[in-house]
Amino acid sequence: KTNPGFISNRMMSFDPVARRWAMLGSGDPGPDSADTWQSILDPVTDTIHRFGMTMRVNRYSIPSQKWTATGMPSISLWKEYLAADIEGRAIYTIDGLAGRLHRYNIDSGSFTDLGPVPGGSLGITNQTYLAWDSLNKALFWHREGTVFFAYHPQTRAWESLSIASDVSGVKARGRLLMYDPGQNVLLLFGGSDD
Repeated sequence: KTNPGFISNRMMSFDPVARRWAMLGSGDPGPDSADTWQSILDPVTDTIHRFGMTMRVNRYSIPSQKWTATGMPSISLWKEYLAADIEGRAIYTIDGLAGRLHRYNIDSGSFTDLGPVPGGSLGITNQTYLAWDSLNKALFWHREGTVFFAYHPQTRAWESLSIASDVSGVKARGRLLMYDPGQNVLLLFGGSDD
């Protein structure tokens, strides 16, 4: 519900220098907005990409302030996390229900099924925390408190990584995974139930 401190159901932009929020275009959140958990900004084309539960790819052109929608394969991506390889013009995502890794080509709008993730089907959505490592050209996947993998697109191979931390008996866990190329580090935080 909209109130003076929160504008509901609108697209917003944030200027970190001015520290101000603004309505993006008309503020129209576009199709499937209530059921889409993550979007990717392509800075090359100034376009926002998101996958909807209605099996559509929804694209928002910031310059023209218009939405377009195209069909997509029958894969469950609408609640899944996304990782962008802007240089490689790809968005990676995992269909948690089927347990399959997919690559979306930003320019052509096509999907490639890259095969099963380690362990196969998760049987649930919203457990596929991803980050793209732009320096080492690898995709990282963490499932909260249980597994951590790197996927190497060049070899199409998965590498198992440890989730042990420097605190005795504590495993790394969180629901947001980000990569910082300036420091060449991954950051995992937030959302743990315990």
